[in-house]
Amino acid sequence: QQPDHLARQAALKLIRELGDEQVAQAGAQHWDSLAADVQLAVLDARVKQGKTALPLVSTALNSPYPAVRVAALEAAGCVGDAKLAAVLAERAASGEEAQRAAARRSLTCLSGDGVDRAILSLVGSSDSAIQVEAIDALRERGASIDIVGRALLDQARSSTSQVRRAALKAVENLAGA
Repeated sequence: QQPDHLARQAALKLIRELGDEQVAQAGAQHWDSLAADVQLAVLDARVKQGKTALPLVSTALNSPYPAVRVAALEAAGCVGDAKLAAVLAERAASGEEAQRAAARRSLTCLSGDGVDRAILSLVGSSDSAIQVEAIDALRERGASIDIVGRALLDQARSSTSQVRRAALKAVENLAGA
C-alpha cells in the first residue's frame, strides 16, 4: 500500500504543478466523485488559470469536505468578483472559524467592478452578523468614504450594538480620524 500512496501523492502534485487545462477540466467534470485531496489538487490547478476557475470555485464552496470549502473560500478572493460578495459575507458571518476567516480574507481581497458597491448593499442586510462582516470588509478594503459614508452613518444608529460599533470604527478609519 505504501507504493500506491506514494504514487497517488506524486500524481496529485503533478496535477497541482502542471495546472494543465485538460486535466483540470476532467477533474471538474467528475468533481462530485473525487476525494478531498483530489478536489484540492484540481482546485489548485484550476485557480492557477485565473478567472476561468470561478465556476469551479463556486462549486467547491459547497464541497462536502471542510478543507476544500476553506480552499475555495481562499481562492474566491483571487478569482472572484462582485457576484461572490454575498456568499463570502454569509460564510464570514457563520460557520466554522477556519471558513469564516478565509471568507473574511477573500471579501477583503475581491477585485473587479462593483465589488465595493456589492459589499455596501450587504450593509442593509436583515442579518446583523452579515451587516458587521460587510462593514468590516469595507473598512479593511479602504472603501471610499464618499461612497459608503451615508450607509455607515445610518448603521451607526443601529439598534444592534455590534453593528453600531463596526460602523463607527469604519467611519473613523475611512474618514482618517
